[in-house]
Amino acid sequence: MKKDYIFDLDGTLADTLPDIRDAVNGALVAVGREGTLSLEDVRKMIGRGARNLARLALGGSPGEEELSSFMREYMPRYRDFQGRTTKPFPGMEEALLSLKGRGARLFVCTNKPHELAVSILKKIFPGGLFDDVQGHVEGRPPKPDPWLLDALFERNGIKKEGALFVGDSLPDKETADIYGLPLVLCLWGYGNYDSSLLRGASRIIRSPEGLLDPI
Repeated sequence: MKKDYIFDLDGTLADTLPDIRDAVNGALVAVGREGTLSLEDVRKMIGRGARNLARLALGGSPGEEELSSFMREYMPRYRDFQGRTTKPFPGMEEALLSLKGRGARLFVCTNKPHELAVSILKKIFPGGLFDDVQGHVEGRPPKPDPWLLDALFERNGIKKEGALFVGDSLPDKETADIYGLPLVLCLWGYGNYDSSLLRGASRIIRSPEGLLDPI
């Protein structure tokens, strides 16, 4: 059994999409755009960090001034709105507690800003389930850039032979591939589950209980 489980956050551990959608639409209105994006619209934008989401929300190729204006409106809303409706996916907390009971260490590697990731995890998973968290830091590239996993591995003595990555999207597969980690792919998340993503997974699970199967 693998001992170190590294989780993505948005779309893997927790359903954060409604709060993100509301923050995006609020920021669009604030910069003079229509704030009418649907959950499905925003779902397709999640996975490669806040600035990439902002570009997509503004049509894909905004000018730097417009992008900066949007980010000034979006980030406070992003922080304030997270937790309004965000909650763990059904069965996730129970599965994580079972893994901990078997001696597993649990980590989070996410493109959500680091302080926000730490805050939201404490709120929705009380009790210190996670051994360490690494979120995005302003000025650094988002995953799949390896620095996020580098930080987790170095701080915690993680060995790739005993670790796996749990995620829902192509950036998670790319992150796992860089380190040669098995990918457990969650089908309840926000990823675009095309054939290349499905083929690249070591295991595909349809509910958190699948995490308890050995790999």
